[in-house]
Amino acid sequence: MKRNWIIVSVTSLALLAVIFLAINLYSLSKKKVVSGFQEHQFLHAQHLASQIEFFLDTLARELRFLSALPSLRYGEREEKESDINAFSKRLEQHHVKTISLYDEIGKEIISTDSNMTGPDDASERLLVWAREKGSRGKVYMSEEIQRDP
Repeated sequence: MKRNWIIVSVTSLALLAVIFLAINLYSLSKKKVVSGFQEHQFLHAQHLASQIEFFLDTLARELRFLSALPSLRYGEREEKESDINAFSKRLEQHHVKTISLYDEIGKEIISTDSNMTGPDDASERLLVWAREKGSRGKVYMSEEIQRDP
């Protein structure tokens, strides 16, 4: 009888050790899978961030080129309008909706948006930005965000 009791005790301890090891193995496997997923997610986020940065750099370079065109500084209105419309067609693939040209006092000269009838909130932000000394020679890009009324 005593011998059966010892066998049951040793078997119970062995079973508890196996259960403990199985739980530990499950926990380690779960941590490894989650860690691998997080690492993959981080690499994917880094890749997307670099893609966005490249896209914005390319867009800024295109807009700098547009702003450096001699026709925009010295040309006639028709020539300015032609260059801006040509660039607008080229930048449509980059989701650029409107290109506007303002004079030094903030009056809009040319816009590819036919609905522009005068200053709006976005053009006010542009004028405030343009008056800052650190903005000289830089390109202003604004985002279009739909807000709930």
